[in-house]
Amino acid sequence: MKNKKIFFIAVISVVLVGTFVVISKIKAWDNDIVFTPNVKIPGSDYFSKPLVIKSGFNLLGEYIKAIYSYGAMLAGAVAMFMLVFAGWRWLMAGGSAEKIANARDTIHGVLVGLILLFGGNLLLSQISQGLVNFNDLSIPPVEVRETDAKMCLLKFPGLPCGEFRNATSSINNGAIQCIGSQCAGNQECIKVGSFESCPGALTEFNKDLKCMCVTTNCDALPFNTKGCSAYPTKDMCQKNTCYGKGINKACGLDEGECHDLEGIDCDTNEMCAPDLDENPKDGSSDYCCDKESWGLDECERREWVNKNDGHECYRY
Repeated sequence: MKNKKIFFIAVISVVLVGTFVVISKIKAWDNDIVFTPNVKIPGSDYFSKPLVIKSGFNLLGEYIKAIYSYGAMLAGAVAMFMLVFAGWRWLMAGGSAEKIANARDTIHGVLVGLILLFGGNLLLSQISQGLVNFNDLSIPPVEVRETDAKMCLLKFPGLPCGEFRNATSSINNGAIQCIGSQCAGNQECIKVGSFESCPGALTEFNKDLKCMCVTTNCDALPFNTKGCSAYPTKDMCQKNTCYGKGINKACGLDEGECHDLEGIDCDTNEMCAPDLDENPKDGSSDYCCDKESWGLDECERREWVNKNDGHECYRY
C-alpha cells in the first residue's frame, strides 16, 4: 500500500509540473511570436529557453511530448534510487523475513511502475501512431462563396426586373437562371400574384415565374379603392408602412393576402400586432386575438373585446 501511495504521488507531481509549465508568457513584435515558458522544461529542445514560433509549429503537441519526456526521465531517476534503496534494505535485513519481504515488494512496485510508464507508450504506438505523435492542429481556412443571387447581381448589374440570363452557379457549378431585379427608386421587384420578392436566381428554369415592378410609394397606391389589398408587398402589409399616409386602418396577412386586420383568423395576440409607427396610440396593444366562446378566433380591437360579454383576449 505504501509503494502504491509513492507511485501515485509521483504521477500527480508530473501532472502538476505539466500544469505549471502551460502557464506561460507570449510576446509578439514585428511578425514573430516569442514564447517564454514560466517554468522551463530541462532537456527540452523547445521549452528550456524562449522560443520563436513560426507558422505551422505544433506548440501543443510538442508541449505534451516535452512534459512526458521530462516526467519519464524524472521517474527513471526516482526508480533507480528506489531500486538501490530496496537492495540496500535487502542486504541489511540480517535474515529478517519481514524486512526482506518489504524490500522485495518495493522492487516489484518500482518495476511495475516502469513497465506501465514505458510499456504504455509502446502499447499506444502499436495501436496507432496518432496516439503518440501529435500532428499540427491547424485548421484550413473556410472558403467563402457568394450566393447565386449575389453572383447574378454582380454578373448582370442593372438587369431589369423579370428578365432572365443564363449563368453558372458559384456554389455547385451547375447551370442557373439569373433573374433581374432592377426597378425605379420607388418600386420593388416582386413575383406576379405574390407578395414575395423575386428570387434573383433559379437552379431550374421556371417558365411560369414572372416578376414585375410594383410601386412602394404610399402616395401612388390606390388605397381609396382597394384598402389593405393595395399593399404590393408582404413586408409593407405586415409593417403597415402607409398607415397615416393614405390609409388609416390596420392591415395584416391572412393566408398570404393583405386584409383589414379586424376579422383575420388568429391563434395568438402576436398575429394581431401591427406596426403602426405613425399613430402610437393605435399600436399593437390596441389589438388582440379575440377568444370567442363560439365561432373562430379573430383579431379585434382590445377595447371592443373588453366591452362585449362572451369575448376575451388571449393571455399570450
